[in-house]
Amino acid sequence: MTATATARATATPTDTQSHPREVPGGGKLSPVNHIVRIVVVRPPAGSTPAVHSGGPHQGQGLTEDDLKMGEQALKGVDATGLPITNTGKHVTMFDVLKPTDIVVIGSQPASVRVFNRDRKPGAHHAVDTPNSAALPGELPIKRLGPHDDRSGDTVLRVWTESDTIEYQCDVPFEIVEVNRAGWKMYDAPDNPFGVGKVKYTARERKSDTDEKPIWVWTSGLLPARANNQQYKMTFRIGGRFIDGELVGGELVDPDVVCGDPPPAP
Repeated sequence: MTATATARATATPTDTQSHPREVPGGGKLSPVNHIVRIVVVRPPAGSTPAVHSGGPHQGQGLTEDDLKMGEQALKGVDATGLPITNTGKHVTMFDVLKPTDIVVIGSQPASVRVFNRDRKPGAHHAVDTPNSAALPGELPIKRLGPHDDRSGDTVLRVWTESDTIEYQCDVPFEIVEVNRAGWKMYDAPDNPFGVGKVKYTARERKSDTDEKPIWVWTSGLLPARANNQQYKMTFRIGGRFIDGELVGGELVDPDVVCGDPPPAP
């Protein structure tokens, strides 16, 4: 039985990771609302889903078989609303996901990562566009791997005092916890999102078309006091609402780093 992914194109985010805003304060000249897709991959019937590691690094419960299953599932999901490429290739969710998007397999986060021929991570580019780290004419290598805080390209980097983050998913979700991770910068806030107390519950956003609605949560501006601080958020993905409370689902914990400009990978 083939695995399935509950996912579709939600928005077409700009490749913000290569945006030329590197001068301190430059983020205010061109603020970005970072779109982060959360895509849920469901394992085949009879398989054992990855368990939550609970350790200091993410994704350690994922096996090579889990990742291969996830790739196959993502390649089977049509990225609705996105064009066919100039090679005539059918565009799938695997093609359009960025390393900072979140693929949920069981209770583990994973990412579609982009590598050059030497297996070094490179910047994400549009479908069929060579990686900037690749040789001329060399197509990038894309693989699904753990969304690990030791892999700098999977950690979302956000300019403070200018940017916001919008998380989108096809199933209900909420952010149930936010913690400073790794180093702890002096005076950095415990919660950088600036929109009240955790927990943050995504709201349903209905489409003007007959498409399935999505669930969305958007942060406030991240303050300058959060510069250079890494944060780990715990998401509850899926489940169902009972008396206004989201019950069940999986707990997943990706990372964010703040800065103006953000620290280098």
